[in-house]
Formats: sequence, structure tokens, C-alpha cells
Amino acid sequence: MWETSGRLLRLLALLQQQRGWSAEQLAAHLAVTGRTVRRDVARLREGGYPIQSTYGTGGGYRMEPGTALPPLLIDADEAVAVRLALQAARVHRDHRDELLETVSDKIEAVMPGRLDSTMEALYRHADFLDISRFAGMTIDAPPPLVLIRLARACRERRRVDVEFSDSLGRVSIRRIEPLRLAYSRGAWHAVVYMLDTAEWRVIGLDRFRRIAVTAVASFPRQQPATDLDRFVREHTTVRGLRDYVIWVGLGEAAVRRWVLPAWGRVEAAQEGGSIVRITAPDTHAVARWILLLNTEVRVREPAELREAFALLSKRAGRASGRESDDDVGAEAHPRGDPSG
Repeated sequence: MWETSGRLLRLLALLQQQRGWSAEQLAAHLAVTGRTVRRDVARLREGGYPIQSTYGTGGGYRMEPGTALPPLLIDADEAVAVRLALQAARVHRDHRDELLETVSDKIEAVMPGRLDSTMEALYRHADFLDISRFAGMTIDAPPPLVLIRLARACRERRRVDVEFSDSLGRVSIRRIEPLRLAYSRGAWHAVVYMLDTAEWRVIGLDRFRRIAVTAVASFPRQQPATDLDRFVREHTTVRGLRDYVIWVGLGEAAVRRWVLPAWGRVEAAQEGGSIVRITAPDTHAVARWILLLNTEVRVREPAELREAFALLSKRAGRASGRESDDDVGAEAHPRGDPSG
């Protein structure tokens, strides 16, 4: 009975992978006869799975949408990716979503124990507190498997075989020791030790191609800096970066919740409130972003940021009906990302 149940699960997993299988293909994958495949398909149909049969050339079996959603089979990496997406969705909700909570709890209940460390690594190395989308910023999101495997390697301190691509599309194979993942300048980066050149580097995850976590442990070596977030900022190059210093009327702890370390620094101000110091390429996007804190703001530098706030004020005045279109004049509409 256990052998039959296991075969049914494997058959179900195959049918959920692609739109159609011939009986011969399924029989070859399961190492059984075509008659056994037909009998197993009948059992799945009795269990409520909507499996359709087609005959003739190109015929076979395929899963069709049903009136109810039967249980789905997903592998370990897929389960982690779903939980990662659910966590991000829950953070961006202003209130508790019972549906998201229920789905996440169901996945967690059946997730293999060996994946607990993977989720811990993701929560440790990937920061879900992100308001950038509300300010009109763009985020370069790497494939979930890249984040999953690198986060796992960071936590377990494992060496990784990886294919890199340069700006010309040339691919090279390297062995690295990843230390940390960070979001900076509008993209995800990894702090890695390059074994072939014996140096620490910050590499954008968009350059990563194939990734394989090895069983070889990373060598215990001194980190490149005490403040790794600052190390990432200093080794991430973006054209047209500028420094911005803004006073905001909230305490340091309250502001720090909204400013990722990879974006900038938050300091307590002597006169009360906080000082936010960030480096970014787009002045107008910085102005939009700071206003999301919903508190009093004073620009220390540069003067161009005051002009950006003035433009926002004119637009708000026009929207409220307190300012005419003639007062606004010609407006530039640059777009960008405060974090790069």
C-alpha cells in the first residue's frame, strides 16, 4: 500500500509540472506499465483531481482546472519561495490579513524541519521592511532561488560554485564564500570572498547565473569591515550619487524602522528629532520618500532638495485648489530611486 501511495504522489507531481504527458512517458518515469498508469490515474480522479484524457496523436493526460482546488505538491525550494512572498505581502498590509496568515501557517506546518534554517537565513539576510515602492522607486528583485541558496550558504558558511556574467555577457565560473546579502542602491548585492583572487567583493545578484552550494565549509576568516552595511554602500557604484542630510521630527528609533542600513544612517538630533543621512541619485524621489514618514521635515543639504519639496508643495496646492496652474510653470519630471 505504501508503495502505491508513493507512486500516486510521484504521478501527481508529474501531472502538475507540465500541461500534458503521454501514458508511455509517465510509465517510463514511474518504472511501471501503461496499465498501472491508467489505474493510478483513475484513483486520482476518484480523489477529486481533474485529470483529462485525450486520444490520438499527441494525446495523453493533463491536469485541468476543477471546481475545487485539490492538494498541490510543491518541492522544498518552492515552499520557501512561497513563504518569502507571503511574508513580503504581510509586511505591506496595513492590517492583519487572516487569509495570508492561514496559508503561511499551513505551509509551515508541513514544511520539513531541515528548511527551518533556510527560513531563518532568509529572515536574517533579507529585510522585508521596504517602503520604496510607495515613493515610486524600482527594485531589482533577483530570482527567489538565488536569494534562497545564497542565504542558506551565508548561514551555514558554505562555499558556493557560481557562474558570473560581466557587462559584455561573458560568463566565468568562480568559487566564492558568501557572507551577507544586502539591498543597496536599488538592487540586491552579496558580500563574498573570492577564492581565486583572495579578496572581499560586493557583487550584484543580477550577475549571478547558476549557483551550487557545496558541502565544503567556508574558511573562518576576518570580515572585511565591522559595519557590513556601510561596506556595501561604499563598494556599490552608481552614477550621479549625491549626499542628502534631512532633519525629521521623529525619534531615532521610529525613523530607523523605515531606513534600511544599506540606504543610509539615522542619528539623534540635539534639538530633538532625528538626522537622516542618505546617498542617492534622484533628488525628487528622495523628497517623495521622506514625506512618507508623515512628520515635520527640514532640509539641511543640498539646496536642490528644498526645490524638490517646493515642487511637491506646488503640486499639492494645485490639487487642493489653492494654487492656479499658472503658478506652477514648467515642471521637470525626473524619475528615480532614492536608494539607487
